[in-house]
Amino acid sequence: MRRVRLGRTNLQVSAIAFGTWAFGGDWGSADFQDSKDAIHHALELGINFFDTAQGYGFGVAE
Repeated sequence: MRRVRLGRTNLQVSAIAFGTWAFGGDWGSADFQDSKDAIHHALELGINFFDTAQGYGFGVAE
């Protein structure tokens, strides 16, 4: 997995972020084991950038 610098920091994160909002169940039912398996698979692929924001809007990133 290609890494990129995160903003102005020295942190190196995967070029692809993994969104996890749906795991919280806000968009319907969520299966804990399926969510856990998906995160482990993303890690195996080299993803280390996880977006947990519920949403973005109104000019503010939560």
